Amino acid sequence: MKHINTLLSLVALLSISGCTVTQKTSEKESESVAESVESIESVQSEEPSQEESESEIVIPYENQIAKPSSLVHTMDELMAICDYYAFYKITDFKVEIASDFAYKTEQKTVKSEINYLYWNSELINGTMGITGTDNGDGTWSIHYVLYENAVVSTTQTKKLLKDLYYDAPSASLGELTFATDDESKPIADVETSQQLWYAAEHNYRINPLPNSKAEEYYNKSKEVLVKLVKSTMSDYEKACKIYDYIEHTATYSYGAAYDLPESPDPVNFPDVYAATYKAYYLDGFFDDNCVVCDGFAKTYTLLGKMAGLDIVRASGTSDTRYVSKEVAGHAYCFVKIDGKYYLSCPTWGQTSLQSSSTKQVTNKTYFMSPESYIKPYESTMWSDFIYTTTPNYANYFKTIDIEIDDEVMDAYIENEEEASKLDSKFKYYTNIYANVYFANKTLANSYRNSSHKAKVMFEEDGLQAILYSM
Repeated sequence: MKHINTLLSLVALLSISGCTVTQKTSEKESESVAESVESIESVQSEEPSQEESESEIVIPYENQIAKPSSLVHTMDELMAICDYYAFYKITDFKVEIASDFAYKTEQKTVKSEINYLYWNSELINGTMGITGTDNGDGTWSIHYVLYENAVVSTTQTKKLLKDLYYDAPSASLGELTFATDDESKPIADVETSQQLWYAAEHNYRINPLPNSKAEEYYNKSKEVLVKLVKSTMSDYEKACKIYDYIEHTATYSYGAAYDLPESPDPVNFPDVYAATYKAYYLDGFFDDNCVVCDGFAKTYTLLGKMAGLDIVRASGTSDTRYVSKEVAGHAYCFVKIDGKYYLSCPTWGQTSLQSSSTKQVTNKTYFMSPESYIKPYESTMWSDFIYTTTPNYANYFKTIDIEIDDEVMDAYIENEEEASKLDSKFKYYTNIYANVYFANKTLANSYRNSSHKAKVMFEEDGLQAILYSM
């Protein structure tokens, strides 16, 4: 399932086309980063803080998310209570470890379990530090080291041609209902971008606090969705529209991903610098149009949930086979369509965007991918999902319209007549692209070996192709 162009080639093309990354770090932002580093240095030299009892912990929100039990039997239960306190940035608390607690690590120590928890939690990983102490009485004391979140912007000079690519239906805010406004759902007050996407993912009715980032991004999301989806669309069609919108709105921030200084404590607090970058949050998408994988995944999750999709964000690793034989941390999504979950990765979809001076086409290799495409992605989150074993390419490409003179055809090529008709478009126009899918190998090979006007690049499966004319 390799793309035709490797990531190394992609990076080179980005540089050639002026897609250089520039980081703007103000004096205030530098001070915020310094404060995060100082918080690590202080916790390294201090005893753990005395945690408050549950009766003393005050949550300053009227409408709160449900509080899980502090008695935990499994890692999932431990992550749930830890994410609850992370949601409200409560830095010190206790959890009761059941005698039958199912340890995830061979060491079966608080340190090894907390390390496992960090890399698999929804709200802690990448945003704050965590330490734990075994009190010897069946309880663990948990302490969070709060980092500054989402204060450093990254920008790219590459222009995305979203206005030329996307032809939105006309709609107004009153013509579309949002699943996250459903009054039958429990309500949650949200203030930060982290609280916003997490509450949406966990099926709460969103109540953004006035003048908060959550309110700003929630309103922006509504304005986007009324231009993207209609109530009559299927879940598949909604997912297509949202995926394409994300691909053509934000670019990947290589600076936030690869140009970070090393943490003063990379073992226990690896993400002190990464946490300060907007690119890891909704903030990077809506403020800068420049994000890394986590920013893509959180945005996809929020918009999808608001549109009524069953979608979740997952974090774990992915195979970096385009650059090396190693694996790297990654975030992506799972979307449920027709009863089964598909891996859907907006990061790789965006970085494989095919461009010309007037058109951009999204590569759909990682949209609604089957089980075979999940193998390079490893995550212990959402392990109970039932994954599909076949790609949903036919449905997707049937939703893509290609206009040929006064006629419109879809991008799923089912016979020689359609292939010939498609090729006629390239006889009269230049600087155009078409992302198509052939119904079978015989038809694809026939087109590959025949004389035609369009240049063609086939993906590894031999069916999906990019047709272009420069």
